[in-house]
Order: sequence, then structure tokens, then C-alpha cells
Amino acid sequence: MREEYSFVSPYDTQNKPFYINIAGMTFCDGSYRINRRDSKILCAEYILHGRGTVICGGERFNPTTGDVYLLMYGRDHLYFSDADDPWTKIWFNAGGPVVESLMRAYNLIDVQYIRRSGAFSYFERMVTLTRGGGSPDTINAGAALIFHELLQYLSGLIPKTDAKADPDALIIKNYIDAHISERIDLNLLSSLIFKSRSQTLRIFREQYGIPPYEYLLCRRIEQAKSLLLGTNMPIKEISRLVGFSDEHYFSNIFRQKVGVSPRQVRD
Repeated sequence: MREEYSFVSPYDTQNKPFYINIAGMTFCDGSYRINRRDSKILCAEYILHGRGTVICGGERFNPTTGDVYLLMYGRDHLYFSDADDPWTKIWFNAGGPVVESLMRAYNLIDVQYIRRSGAFSYFERMVTLTRGGGSPDTINAGAALIFHELLQYLSGLIPKTDAKADPDALIIKNYIDAHISERIDLNLLSSLIFKSRSQTLRIFREQYGIPPYEYLLCRRIEQAKSLLLGTNMPIKEISRLVGFSDEHYFSNIFRQKVGVSPRQVRD
């Protein structure tokens, strides 16, 4: 097993509304196992590649590529990697009363596992921030903003259960999640919910904050990041697998969304 991490702040609840304890990446092997009793920190992890098991709060789940888990402090955390297909993951541990306040505000306090989240960029920014130097107070101030953005994003992925939730938006999202490598256009999505193109755009945007095609692009780019970091697959093949027939077009879109090229992410 190999880990790359940055230590920021000790476990500390004295006058610190929010802090990052430690953040980094872990390249697991079959022996990887973490067991915390009454954890003092929130554990937030994004799976880049591989499989494993998490047990927390009486729930058991099996995160794999693209999944996120959020294990709240004050609970027992037990998680371990699959022996044959071990995790590669990027993560951070956080604490302070702001953690619980934001988790409750975004209805995530009881959400521990989000499949195919597309949230890699938030974890990447968090880890990059902790590696960039500066005082703990400066890092924690920036980390609090990223954490807020992450929760805001994740809350949009959770199906709404109240009467105002629009099931048509969830139908569209679920279809996109299951067919990200295929050709998807607005006519197809409209046919799924028997609405006009303009109604389909409005319904999805109101529920998730972005139009369906933008959501599709984000999902494709996040999947490409996972493959770039977790496999040795050629970039041309990755572009095809995530739904781009033209490698150069894929590279251009990737750079627009991420800020660097696919090659730079892999390097």
C-alpha cells in the first residue's frame, strides 16, 4: 500500500468552526483496513478505481469507481479494500461544528453513500490546496469553501423525497448516468418523459441547476479522470469509452472543464 497525504490540523474542537485534519490519496492493497471507534472526524472519500466495503451507522455498502462516501464523526467507521481489485482513492478528513451544520442544511446528515457522483474535481481541489503550503488557518479557510461547494453539489444528486420533487428530472438523470458513453440528445430525453424540448430543459435545470447536456459532459469528464488516474488505458481508448468519437475534441473539452489536458492529469 502507498499513501500520499498532507497533514493540516490536529483533532481540535477548540474555537475552530471548520478544519481539515489530513488529506491525500491512497493506493490500497488487499491488506488495507481502517477501523475507527467513535470517530472524531468526518471521513470523505472518492473512489478513483477498484472495489471495497464500508460499514458505518449500521449500513454496509460497496463503493467502486466514481462513488463517494461521507462518514460522519461520532460514529464507528470500518472500511476495507477488496483483495483482488483494491481501491485507489482521494480523500480528506474534516472536523468542527460547521461540518454538521452544512450536512444538515443540505439534507446529507444521513446520506453516507452516493454512487457515480462525478465529484472528483472537489476532492482534487481539496488535496491540491492542502499540498500548496501556507498556514493551517489559510488552508482551512479555503477548504471550508470547497467543502461547502462539494455538499451543495452532492445534495443536487440526491433524489428529492418531498412533494415538490419532479420525478421526470430523476428519470432523465438516471438515463444519462446509465448511458454516458452513448449518443444522447434532447429529443431522446424529451421522449423519455413525453414532454417538449423546452419543458425537458426547464424541468432538469430546475432540479439540478444545469442543463442535461452539461450534466452529461460533467459525468463523462469525471469518468475519464477516473480512467486516466486508475488505469494505463490509452487516452484515445478512454475518449471512446466515455462517449467521444474524436480524441482531439475530447482533449479540448477536457481542458475546458478541468483546466489541464488529459495527459497532464495522467502525468
